[in-house]
Amino acid sequence: MVRLVSFNAKRFISLVLMVIKEIIFWPHKILLCLSLFVLIKIPSLLLLWLKIQ
Repeated sequence: MVRLVSFNAKRFISLVLMVIKEIIFWPHKILLCLSLFVLIKIPSLLLLWLKIQ
């Protein structure tokens, strides 16, 4: 019983740490998503620009 409780406590602590990490790195994730989106969009925008020229 005690072993199970300690295991649950360890799991809970790791979960809390994971959530904290997610919150800390959240802005970086947004920036990463934006940069990936831009990188995906750039070729099509360049093609569009070349068509306009």
